[in-house]
Amino acid sequence: VHAAHRLADAYPAGQLYVDLHGFSGRRPFDPAEALALLLHAVGAGGKVPETLDGRAAEWREWTARNRVLVVLDNARDAAQVRPLLPGSAGCLAIVTSRNRLSGLDGATSLLVDALPAQEAA
Repeated sequence: VHAAHRLADAYPAGQLYVDLHGFSGRRPFDPAEALALLLHAVGAGGKVPETLDGRAAEWREWTARNRVLVVLDNARDAAQVRPLLPGSAGCLAIVTSRNRLSGLDGATSLLVDALPAQEAA
């Protein structure tokens, strides 16, 4: 989240944050649910499509026209994340996970050690 704040000026369409609940003890968001949240947040079009493919297509279209930074936090796996990735090189997605996510084309991985308990609080 700190990195997203530092990069905010480069993304004039805004910064979006979604906790995907991959490891939170709650039921993880499925990609269709997360896409509905994102589409509502940006006011993309009117009615949100019913299907995952329809939502993903609308999201890609919107992000192709708008420079946005998306933080996808607490991802379970690459399959949960893939449909949520922006549709333009002018956008940025920051994805956090406790698992190593493979199969995300063009992604750069950064391994971050756990914070000491005092700093994490």
